[in-house]
Amino acid sequence: NLLNGLKLVVAETIGYIIEATLVSKLPPKAQDPTPKRRHNKLLISRETGELNEELKASTMERTNSENVHMSNLTASASIAPK
Repeated sequence: NLLNGLKLVVAETIGYIIEATLVSKLPPKAQDPTPKRRHNKLLISRETGELNEELKASTMERTNSENVHMSNLTASASIAPK
C-alpha cells in the first residue's frame, strides 16, 4: 500500500517536471524573453531539483525500511522450527 502511494507521488512529480520541461522547450519566440520570465524559470528548475533530491531521499528511506522489514521476515522464517 505504501508503495502504491509512493508511485502516485512519483508519477505526479514527474508530471510536473515534464510540464516544466515542455515550457522551457518552446521556441524562443513563444517564450517571453523578459528577465522576469527567465528568473521564474530558474526558480522552477531549482525547485524541481530540490524536489527530486527530497523524493530520492524519501524513496531511499522507504525502500531501506521495507528491505529491513523483509529481511526480518525471512530471518524469522528460517529460524522457525520445521
